[in-house]
Amino acid sequence: RSIHNCPFCHGYEVHGQSLGVLLPNGREAHFVLMIHNLSKKLKIFTNGPSTIPPEWTKTFETQGVAIIESEIEKIEHDENGQMKSITLKDETKHAIDCFFVRAPFEQHTSVPKDFGCTINPMGLIQVDDFQKTTIPGVFAAGDNTTFLRSLSIAIGAGTKTAGFILQELLAEKITKF
Repeated sequence: RSIHNCPFCHGYEVHGQSLGVLLPNGREAHFVLMIHNLSKKLKIFTNGPSTIPPEWTKTFETQGVAIIESEIEKIEHDENGQMKSITLKDETKHAIDCFFVRAPFEQHTSVPKDFGCTINPMGLIQVDDFQKTTIPGVFAAGDNTTFLRSLSIAIGAGTKTAGFILQELLAEKITKF
């Protein structure tokens, strides 16, 4: 209810509130800029020693964004599931209305791998511009092929893929005449 991964999908309703970002991997520092656009009341939680590159650290500091390196002990919610605070292992408590995380992607089935499809380093099925996988005749679309996970993007990719599959089937049919 108040822990989200997408500022585009869930940013409007938390605009101006006290926000937190879980950033255990400093390579994802650019994600913070999207969240900072929603609220200047922002804290970064690294859940241990920060690996945020120095140039990003300086940017965050000049924007008034606190970087908190203590480990998270617990996240507290009210009876309706709304986030209230984050308590750290050092017993410090931070009032946070909403928390954003960059959850790693994981395929929910082994089917693509079982088919022999190439899985890229991000855990996504590798496809070309026509949504073809590395296996002839196998197409993929939606959340399993892009880090841009949203319903509208998945629907668009599915529609595009259906067109490409149809073209391939029609081309096969024509060659049989």
